[in-house]
Amino acid sequence: MRANDVNGSIAIIARYNYLLSDTRTALSKAQLTDNVYFWSFHKSKGLEADYCVLIGFFQGKSGFPNENRDDAIIEALLPSLDSYPHSEERRLLYVGITRAKKKCYIIANPSAPSDFITELLAPKYELNIASTAFQEQYRRIFKCPNCEDGYLRLIQGKFSEFYSCSSGLGCDVGKARVCSKCRAPSIDTRDASICNNPACNNKLKICNKCGRPMKKRQGNFGEFWGCSGYGIKNDQCTNTSKF
Repeated sequence: MRANDVNGSIAIIARYNYLLSDTRTALSKAQLTDNVYFWSFHKSKGLEADYCVLIGFFQGKSGFPNENRDDAIIEALLPSLDSYPHSEERRLLYVGITRAKKKCYIIANPSAPSDFITELLAPKYELNIASTAFQEQYRRIFKCPNCEDGYLRLIQGKFSEFYSCSSGLGCDVGKARVCSKCRAPSIDTRDASICNNPACNNKLKICNKCGRPMKKRQGNFGEFWGCSGYGIKNDQCTNTSKF
């Protein structure tokens, strides 16, 4: 940034103040704090800089978004303005990105990326991915498993979102599910849909007869898996399996 714009203002933006403090200390030692500002996402509202560097995108309770169960419970109790997970922190991310007048940079951990990074790696955002580690991860997560050249892209269907192969309608992948945990593509096997993101690897039990999600049910002899299509009158599926 300094090589291309000597006088440009730079803002370092993070969710937590300890990250800003650590970054300020490191840049001070290298004498690189001239015209550099340190803002939290909350305090950055209404401010602008030529370049913004967003940090702290790693997994865990102090990541962004954080994985603190207490915070998740509090968010669930508050009025929701949208249906997306981490809605409050998602709005903060938008605030941070839009503080940049020229360019915004996001620094993240490729070995433990947060949910936001996994989502931003989707083809629809068309990011300039500078890290080779993230380029490799992008290929792993969104590469179509059924053809050589295609990538899975998110589609907003009439009833729900799904992933479709970019190579066209001839690919056998059809409509890949959206992982309920990280929103990456989830690929169906015979009796499970498995998230294509190796950092998530979430599994959804699915019916081996009709492909609908299986739900845990309680019967006279204990728990069992029952097809979620059981209650659909015109297309009922009564398939069950042992729990």
